[in-house]
Amino acid sequence: MVAINTQNIDTSGINIYHPIVYFLFILLKHDETKRTKSYSLIAKYLETYNIKVDNDESKEKNRILNEEIGILNNRLNNIKIEGNNTLENKKFKNDIIDIIYSCIDEFGLRIVNISRLMTIKKYYGKTSLSNHSIFNIFIILNLGYFVYSDKEWYKFFYSLNGWESISSYDIAKEINLYLTGNLKNMCIEYNISLDGITNELMNFFTNHTIIYNHLEQLETFFYTHDFIKRIDKGNVLRFEDCVYDFDIGAPRPGRPNDFCLKSTNYNYYNDNRDKMEEVYQFLRDIFVEEDLINYVLKLIASTLTLGNKLRSILFFIGSGRNGKTTFTNMLRLALGDYAATPNVSLFLGKSTSADKPSPHMMDLNKCRISICEEPDARSINITGDAKAITGNVGYIKTRSLYKDLQTVYVDLLPIINTNDKLTISNLDNALIDRILVIPFTQRFVNKMNISILSSTQNIDNSSIKQANTMWQGSHVQSYAEALIHILIKNYQKIIQIWRYLKVSSMPQSISL
Repeated sequence: MVAINTQNIDTSGINIYHPIVYFLFILLKHDETKRTKSYSLIAKYLETYNIKVDNDESKEKNRILNEEIGILNNRLNNIKIEGNNTLENKKFKNDIIDIIYSCIDEFGLRIVNISRLMTIKKYYGKTSLSNHSIFNIFIILNLGYFVYSDKEWYKFFYSLNGWESISSYDIAKEINLYLTGNLKNMCIEYNISLDGITNELMNFFTNHTIIYNHLEQLETFFYTHDFIKRIDKGNVLRFEDCVYDFDIGAPRPGRPNDFCLKSTNYNYYNDNRDKMEEVYQFLRDIFVEEDLINYVLKLIASTLTLGNKLRSILFFIGSGRNGKTTFTNMLRLALGDYAATPNVSLFLGKSTSADKPSPHMMDLNKCRISICEEPDARSINITGDAKAITGNVGYIKTRSLYKDLQTVYVDLLPIINTNDKLTISNLDNALIDRILVIPFTQRFVNKMNISILSSTQNIDNSSIKQANTMWQGSHVQSYAEALIHILIKNYQKIIQIWRYLKVSSMPQSISL
């Protein structure tokens, strides 16, 4: 049971700290049970700086030394992005962010937001506002929702269920145009008065403007060094109206600690779900055999979470007009940002050394699949990059044009379309185990051509079928949005089998 009665929380003595510490202390006191993970995280964090959280201790033990206060406040006010103490400050800063995410998960937004408002009221209710205090109000109100990492700004949007890249101009606009309104709306929602702070903010912004290139204080405080490493690595798939959580096997609202930047770019809940049977019919047309259909669906479904589970490179092979391009277009649209379309030379050809620019490798970062069209040559080499990717290396050094060397995370299923069989010159035993080939044996032609073939050449081949225009052009997007639901169902089947095998392989208990 978590209390939300803000009137009975004893915060005496704590207001001498930085506002962020006060904010954490309010969150701590909301949990009267003292049993949650969030309580433990906050208590451990505060006690690191000799802030006692047990009210049963003597006043002498609760006494805070001025030196200790100075150390903590100095660190909060002077978090640096660079410098000799970078690692220490990074851990210190990330602890706060992770605590807030834990509190949002366990206590809920209401408690976290009320704690934000209580902190703002306590520290800025009776003070004249300055640029510094405006920044602190913005930090308290938005800590956990903005990140500055690798010289880029990111913001979490509940309405979009994920993170989006924004500019310094957007940050300045958030402060100058929206800070007052956001604070006022939150006060109305939770029925809390800030004793005129919103009016003071309105008066301040009537005469002052925060300039976009004067955001150093925000850059240092919102800086999160490992944000890019966390992005898009969770077992969730982001849609515009929710995220699908594969750990619970259900859709839910997105949360900041999902760290979703990529998106499918369409709604999970839409009318196109009703077209699943039509997609199944398309799969029957191109693959014919049910066993092959099930194999392909499970293979593709395994990529919905990050990782090339089979350590494979997949070739779709077959002469033209057989549905390969339509199927891969459908996959690309179904996965949205999670699907990359690099040049095939990244996988077939000569490898690029890490010190040379490789923008296509950068595009693969955190993707689930990559789709490539066929190579020009019929005799090819599988590149070292392809071996690394299918070998689950994970982190790869590369760089974009005119950029410094960066580390990207590439663990995806490469899919290569080709009309003809290829000769792989550098084939070895390790590569043989990684190559999967899916044949496309059908041929689709228009109705007139079928009539001509039948009458002039007396051809009656069951593999020659009439092309259906509904699989062409803009129609593909709607079927892609149905395909994703088919893939999600198949992913759940894979998980059930995996769990069964895992349980079956466990040693059985022995009764004595």
